[in-house]
Formats: sequence, structure tokens, C-alpha cells
Amino acid sequence: MKRINGSWLEIHHFNEAEGKYFNPICHEFSDIQWKEKVKEMAKLNMKYIVLISVVFTDNNYVTESFYPSKYYPKCSFIKASEPIKAILEEASLHGMKVFLGAGILGPFSYPYENMTSKKVEEDTLKVMKEVYELYGHYDSFYGWYYPDETGINEHFEQEYINYVNARSNFSKTLNPNLKNLIAPYGTRHIITDEKYVNQIMSEVEDSLKKGANVDSILAAIYQKIVLKMGFPETITESEEGKTKVIYFVGPTGVGKTTTIAKLASHFKLQKNLKLALITSDTYRIAAIDQIKTYANI
Repeated sequence: MKRINGSWLEIHHFNEAEGKYFNPICHEFSDIQWKEKVKEMAKLNMKYIVLISVVFTDNNYVTESFYPSKYYPKCSFIKASEPIKAILEEASLHGMKVFLGAGILGPFSYPYENMTSKKVEEDTLKVMKEVYELYGHYDSFYGWYYPDETGINEHFEQEYINYVNARSNFSKTLNPNLKNLIAPYGTRHIITDEKYVNQIMSEVEDSLKKGANVDSILAAIYQKIVLKMGFPETITESEEGKTKVIYFVGPTGVGKTTTIAKLASHFKLQKNLKLALITSDTYRIAAIDQIKTYANI
């Protein structure tokens, strides 16, 4: 059985009814007590902390912050002087990874309005930049958490895709290595079909002139994919002494195995790294033999 190795953490729970007993206790925490809380989590072998929000939002918009901000006054009801700094400092000492919340900057009970509001988006990007400038140097700062929840009805809604892309693309301008964590629910309802492929192809056909060459078609397809899914992340080397695991998942025939072989040869010949090619495909004929052949080359 796999152990739980991460937990959410909050300085203030945005739902007052749910936080009736939780909030008054957390509001009394000092910086030292926040460090002790992180230390307790480390003793439980927690590796990940997800801080749901870095600001206080009333039933409308952001009014106060949990960090020294140029835009919002310091939160008036917490005793800690800089709790986010305390959490990141202690997490760094224990090799833990922290996601900082970049969301709930609008009415928390109206997630759709939050996701589509330009004001909320502008406020969010402003907060992300400010927080990164303050805390981006901590080893424990692992990425961003987008806490505005969405239900999945077969597919992600386009508004939600736009919401995530706007924030994750901005995150890359701050630091391309930061991770992005989302908050969907209803994942059991996801279906795999050609909805987005057909959507992209239809948009490409509408945007190109008849008789366009192959290069123009491929460039247009790539542009549409980026607009819908965001820019692809670069595969980078792992930190010295650490192992990096990269998964390739997708339908048959799209070029996963060939791509793996190309990447493996690059990292072996150009970077002199030790590699292992592992397959879990026991269904496709000769899948294991194919990966063995590439490995021997």
C-alpha cells in the first residue's frame, strides 16, 4: 500500500463555516509554530505541502495578504509576521516540496466567475509575480496550486483550460521549472475521444488557404495545440545524485517508443547519463523486444 506523502495546509480556511474551529487556532500561530507544524509533517514522512492560498479573500475579492505585499495590507487577524516564509524555510531544511496557492482571489463560492474574470486573472498574476520575487529562491518552492475547483463532465470545460493555461504560461515566465497542480473533481467521468483533435483540425482548416504546404499545416496544428494545452515542458536533467522518472502515455502508433529511443540516445551520447528503458506494455505484440532492441543500440 502506498503511503500518503503530502498534505494541504492553510493559514485561513476560506469557508467560514467549515473553518469555525480550525481558523481561530491557526490565526494564533506564530512563525515559530508554523515551522514546528512543518517539522511535524516532516516527521510523518510528508514530502509535499500544498498551501491553498497566500491571500485572504472576503466574499468578493482579495483584501489582505499573508506576506509583505505592495498591493494589499498584511492580514490583520493572524499573529505570524511572515508565515509563508516560515513554512518555506522549514520545508527547505527537511527537503520538502511546497506548492503555493495561486487562486481564490475572487468569491470562492463562484468558481466559474473566478475562472473567467479578467480582474481575478490580473490580480492572480500580480500576486504570483510578487510572491515569486519574495520566495523564489527557496529550494522548497516547488510550484503553484490552482485551487479553484472544477467538475469534469467527460471533458474539461474550455474556460477551465483557459484558466489553467493563463496561469501556467505566466508561471513559465517566472521560472520554467515550477510545477502546476490543479484541483479537478469527478475524474471518473473523463472519457477519451477525438473531441479536441477534431476541434483543432476544424480550426486549422478554417485558418489555412486551400493548397497550403505541409510545413504551414504542421505549424498551424502546433499553434492550435499550444493555445489549447499550453506550451510543452522541456525534459531536463535530474539533480545530481537523483533519479528522474519520465512516463510516456498515449494511444498506439503515435511514436512513443521511437521518441523514447531518440531521447535516450541524446542523454546517453551527449550527456553521458545512465539510463533504463522500462515498458509496462504486455499487450502489443513484440513491444518488449522492440524496447530491448533500442536499448541495445
